[in-house]
Amino acid sequence: MNRFFAFLLTLLIAASAVADDAVNRFNAAKQAFDAGQFTQARTGFEGFLTSFPNHAQSAEASFYLAESYLRLQLFDQAAAQYSKLISLGTENPCARAALFRIGEVPYLQGRYDLARPRLEEFVEKLPLDSNNQFTLYYLGDIALQENIPLESEFYFSECLRLYPQGERLADTQLGLALARNRLGKTSEADQLFQQLTNSTNPTVAETATYQWGVAQYERGAYQQAMSTLANFQARWPRSGMFPETQRVLARCKGELGDFNGALAIIDQITQPTTEDLLLKVKSLYGLKRSTEAQNLLTSIERNAEPAYRDEITLLKSIFLFDQKNWASVISLLDPMLAPQYTEATQRLVFNYFVMPSGGRKLSEESYLKACSLLTLASANKGDTAKANAAMSEMSGYAGLTGGTRLQNIVSDTSSQLNLIAKNPSSPGGSGRSPYNPYPGGNTNPGGNPFGGGGNVNPGGNPFDTAQNTDNDRRGGRRGDRSDRNPDWNRNNDLNPRLGADATELDKFQEASTQYDRQNWSSAAQILESLLNVQYSSWGAKQFYFNFVPSTAIGSLDETTFFRACSLAILCYARLGDMDRANAATNAMAGMIRSSDFSQQTLLRQTKEQLAEISRNASPPGGAGGYPGGTGGPTTPTTPTDLLSDTEQRRILQDCNSMYKLRKFEQLDEKLRDLMNRSASPAMKSEAALLRAKVALERKKDREALELLQLIVNDFPETDQNRDALWFLGLYYEDCGDTSRSIEYFQRLVDESPNDKNIDGALYFLAWDDIENNGGRKAATYLNRVYRSYPNGRYWSHATWTLAWLAFKKKDYSQAELYVQKVLQHPPDYAILDRVLYLKGELSLQRKDFDMATTAFREVSRLCPDSPLRDNADRNAQIAARATVSVK
Repeated sequence: MNRFFAFLLTLLIAASAVADDAVNRFNAAKQAFDAGQFTQARTGFEGFLTSFPNHAQSAEASFYLAESYLRLQLFDQAAAQYSKLISLGTENPCARAALFRIGEVPYLQGRYDLARPRLEEFVEKLPLDSNNQFTLYYLGDIALQENIPLESEFYFSECLRLYPQGERLADTQLGLALARNRLGKTSEADQLFQQLTNSTNPTVAETATYQWGVAQYERGAYQQAMSTLANFQARWPRSGMFPETQRVLARCKGELGDFNGALAIIDQITQPTTEDLLLKVKSLYGLKRSTEAQNLLTSIERNAEPAYRDEITLLKSIFLFDQKNWASVISLLDPMLAPQYTEATQRLVFNYFVMPSGGRKLSEESYLKACSLLTLASANKGDTAKANAAMSEMSGYAGLTGGTRLQNIVSDTSSQLNLIAKNPSSPGGSGRSPYNPYPGGNTNPGGNPFGGGGNVNPGGNPFDTAQNTDNDRRGGRRGDRSDRNPDWNRNNDLNPRLGADATELDKFQEASTQYDRQNWSSAAQILESLLNVQYSSWGAKQFYFNFVPSTAIGSLDETTFFRACSLAILCYARLGDMDRANAATNAMAGMIRSSDFSQQTLLRQTKEQLAEISRNASPPGGAGGYPGGTGGPTTPTTPTDLLSDTEQRRILQDCNSMYKLRKFEQLDEKLRDLMNRSASPAMKSEAALLRAKVALERKKDREALELLQLIVNDFPETDQNRDALWFLGLYYEDCGDTSRSIEYFQRLVDESPNDKNIDGALYFLAWDDIENNGGRKAATYLNRVYRSYPNGRYWSHATWTLAWLAFKKKDYSQAELYVQKVLQHPPDYAILDRVLYLKGELSLQRKDFDMATTAFREVSRLCPDSPLRDNADRNAQIAARATVSVK
């Protein structure tokens, strides 16, 4: 017995020693952490977790290990360690702290796309946690940085309401002041600024005074801004923000027309940034020292960061506008603004804000001025239809967005268009540019929305969407046989429309125009002369583009150079010289940068169009007969087998009657026979479409898809092509294959903008974009439905989606506007439950509990089968109780 107790005592002593060792090692690592010795702390906690993975303090050790990584700026390791802790559940204090940190770390890194959802998740899961004094501030600051002032105001206000004495009190008040300033609530903003500038904390007062001056500048109160910033300079002459105040003062002077004063301030800045130098260009321009301004801009462009691409392009376009070089203005602004012009409806849409960019996007005012320059340049070039369509789009945009300044730009542009129309020889663009390129909203910036890769519009000619026809968008316009002369480059002189003083941009523009007119040989010859090509057809065919891109005004920059290469390749293909086209493609591929997404995209789309042209080229001896392949086997016909037009029409009428009677089996045989015995593409395509509908009814999806694809490939000019695109898009949408559905819906939108299903195509494109790309283009698609198709089947769906997107962004006033519009529209019971439910949610946000109760109850009353009914009933009860409580 004594031996047993002796053994047990030995075990207890050993366990105690192990426990003491664990505690000692944890305490040593914690002491190192508290002393700021984070490398030593990291080593200690890593060793502790390796030796004692299941110790009672392992969660705490994991947290402090993550904190050590964070202090050592090992962000990835810190994030991984925090993620392990989150799995412990929010009841664990270390897991709660880790959940906060997992959102805070990317915020501190400026990775707002990662930070936002994680911070929102923390607030949702732990609404009463004390860390929300930071979380709410971070969310407000992210919204401010992303220029969503209404959302920013909401978060900052909530932070102040819940934590009136929080650790970030002054920062939160300053953020709220900035948000309200952007919302036009200037008196409320100034009250907060005044309070902060009088703070006893010198750092708070210094920052607030500077930010107040900037806010006054942003709202257009230039004299007030100058007074505030002069006060700042007097109080804090050695402040680190002093150079920034100089920059804002220079802008204020420029806005007030004191260009000499602006220049004097800029010249005082010892280490000017790119932005400072661009400010100097604008000041020189304001003083009519255009040559100095252009020379300085050329110098800046060689070394400027990609972020300034749009502004630089704008300034170049202004200088070219002054020189009446309309073609070059168009060449610069067209790929930037990405206009999509439909000749049939004479409607134009600018896609600038939905296109990717390698730099900062323009302000709304600057964007509209850039649109104005492009509009006026087009009018001066004689493209009146496109100019008028652009003018209409500008008016619609300004009307939707609001603001006196935007309306003034539209009014000025309209006046100048009228002058051009009345006196083409003395256009509104004669003399200097109609716009002062000064900052603060008076710039006319341009830019390449592809970040340097050129216009990658997937049409036949990827460079001028205004000229693309439906056939171009399929890459299939074949041209006349006379254009397929293999010796074209020896038979034509350089296009006589180009004068001796034509710039490189002029030549490229003319080549693009000739391409659109199907003058492949003329376009190719201009491009060969411009790009200085060299081709060897012996052995392994070699092709060289010997042109060197330049940044000089009027020349081809790298972006336009690659666009010209692509256009030359397509010309060769159109002319039937595929050897030369393939060799040129290889040469282009060897020159572009693998890291440049836009250039790679342009190359890929060039190859796709090259393949399409090759597929669509007529075989020797002329076009063949009807191919039966994808639509099922067909029997070769002879002239005696063909039916008369009258007989074909009668058979189709019978077939439509059989379809209504659902006699599908006999109907399919009858339609197949009709396709075999008809020479009319219209009849064949109509029969194929009806066969596809029959196949869908009989659940023969594969056969239906083959027939629909047959129509798209072989009968693109028939009315049934539009229906085929629509059905293909719907089919793949239902299957969840969004990449294919996008392909067909986008083609329908591009090729047939007046089709009866266009509002549905735009609606589904919006939802596909929301699911795949975060909704970057969704608002553009939905707004087109909202503005242009009020009687369409999908108008209510699109408008409700706009309301839902606004609600997600906490733009409640905009969401309510859309909800009201839907409810005023003839009722659409397919979405009525969602609209009423959203109305209830919006009423709760306004604390209008009576309205919320009514809206939620209407869901059950009007839509008893709605899946939202249970939630609506529950919310109605909550709102009703709140109503009683308030009363």
